[in-house]
Amino acid sequence: MTKGTKTHTLLFDTGPEEEVWERNATRLGLNAGAVEHLLLSHWHRDHSGGLLKAISMINAQKDPSKPRVTVDVHPNRPEYRGVTSPLGQIISMEADPTFEAIEQVGGILEREDQVHSVLEDTFLISGAIPRLTEYETGIQGGVRLDKGSSSWVPDPQISDERLVVCNVKGSHPALPIPISRVRLPISSRQGPRSLHRLQPRGYRQRCSARQESRRRCSSIHNRRRVPPRRCANRKAGKFHG
Repeated sequence: MTKGTKTHTLLFDTGPEEEVWERNATRLGLNAGAVEHLLLSHWHRDHSGGLLKAISMINAQKDPSKPRVTVDVHPNRPEYRGVTSPLGQIISMEADPTFEAIEQVGGILEREDQVHSVLEDTFLISGAIPRLTEYETGIQGGVRLDKGSSSWVPDPQISDERLVVCNVKGSHPALPIPISRVRLPISSRQGPRSLHRLQPRGYRQRCSARQESRRRCSSIHNRRRVPPRRCANRKAGKFHG
């Protein structure tokens, strides 16, 4: 993102696996060393799995005179997260990277749960995101392992989720880089459809543009399974966070 004469680079999430992140970054010719701030939207392995590899690659490609990458995470890290199957069985995800592991690979750790700006106010990162609509019910059967009692407790809302906002000249006055399960307010002539196109692959969006969109999405889902970007009135994948 360029602001005036200065350019800043923020990386938002790192995907499910280290090998996938490394392969994609290499194929895209990503200048990983340009990344100054790495934001983890929330603790879920499909968002944090590539985190340690990303930190290592970013720092390895940085100019030695530049500071190491800052890693911005929510302080409330679960031991494990999972889902409850229809039969009542807990299906656990792989654990997220620990705070210690992030620092060991060279990340400058910042634990944030409040609204704050980064990189000379180029990006604004939210705190807790209120759920205000009737469909924001979270992940059905979502659970997390409580460290104190060593038991699984309900966790459908993923309350550590955060979003990042930036100003894009000539476009949205405040463009949210969206995450899953939350409705984002949009103020733009282009409306929700434009935002829908901008959402990253693999995220479950809500088709909120029009009732007609919901009808078409429902019809598509009744016929066949569709990729995550097509529609998300229903879950697009088994374990997407």
